[in-house]
Amino acid sequence: MQILIVTNQLIKEENDSYYCIENLYDILERFAQMGTLHICAQKYAGKSSNTVDKDVSALLSAENIHYVTKSFIRPTSKSKEIIEKCVKNADLIIGYVPNNNASYACKLSQKYKKKFLSYVVSCPWDAFWNHGLLGKILAPYAFFELRNTLRKSDFALYVTNQFLQRRYPCPGITCGCSDVRIVDLNERILNDRIARLDVLSEKDVLKIATIANYSVKYKGQHFVISALAQLKKMGVTKFHYYLVGGGNKERLENLARSLNVSELVHFEGIVPHSQIFEKLDEMHLYIQPSLQEGLPRSVVEAMSRGLLCICANTAAMPEMVDPKYIVKRKSVSDIVEILKNISIDDLKNQSVRNFNESKKYAEEVLAKKRNSFFELVKNNF
Repeated sequence: MQILIVTNQLIKEENDSYYCIENLYDILERFAQMGTLHICAQKYAGKSSNTVDKDVSALLSAENIHYVTKSFIRPTSKSKEIIEKCVKNADLIIGYVPNNNASYACKLSQKYKKKFLSYVVSCPWDAFWNHGLLGKILAPYAFFELRNTLRKSDFALYVTNQFLQRRYPCPGITCGCSDVRIVDLNERILNDRIARLDVLSEKDVLKIATIANYSVKYKGQHFVISALAQLKKMGVTKFHYYLVGGGNKERLENLARSLNVSELVHFEGIVPHSQIFEKLDEMHLYIQPSLQEGLPRSVVEAMSRGLLCICANTAAMPEMVDPKYIVKRKSVSDIVEILKNISIDDLKNQSVRNFNESKKYAEEVLAKKRNSFFELVKNNF
């Protein structure tokens, strides 16, 4: 089977080899089980907030890599030409959505009577609506564009279990399956976490982490920095905030400085995914205050290391985390209330709860679910 993936993700050319980020590599590796891969993607231009270093040569041949341009409204004429040529030669088209190029490929798949699979990773309404005035103008268009794409899809693979399915329903064969990759869930991880918490006192520093791009405002790190400022006014300075990610940190640095909490906010920069679990093991809490998500891999990864997780009431996060640690979107006061009342017993109880919950996202569990879906897709050809 010839499989075409249409995405806005990046492919980097270097010394006659081709590279992508680790998340895209995992996705390509999974879909490669179904046939020969072709891809329409963006060409890496030297800038990325992610590490583009996974060699894709074992999954994609050079002649099967095609470059298109990202657009917010309509694909460019050149992109349309490339996508149409690729769609004609494919058996199954997979659209990594939301993505205007992928939505265009869906329309072409109907024209040429090809099967289309929507791989749904996030909500464009949340993304645009929380991104300024222009975003609020684009949000309704993006929302209905994705709804229409899913309505025309033969198959849909969602990264959530409920949220994206409710908002963007597909009448065809569907599956909810996270794209996270958790391969180590040894009980030793939980035992080590509890042992470290056993020697912690109520006065000790508690380290909080968020993994997200600094430049993306809807990731919400500024709400946590504001919460630290309020806690400091109450005389509580034991929380230190560690921000992991790429992008421009100037906005967040300036905020921390203006609120007089610079000593509590630490910018860790990009941490290679191979070192993320080690970094999480240094933390006591994880917080994801985002205004837009699908099912964030970073939250599952934090849960798998036995961290207490605080999440905004966004997308699929309430499906994952203990309800008492779900905060209202944009609510600094909710974050303050939770942090000031956290005890060591809370950290221990949530460590056990989240570690066990993360087992639902173990690689072997998700792989079984995903492979069953792939079999259903193949049986429809």
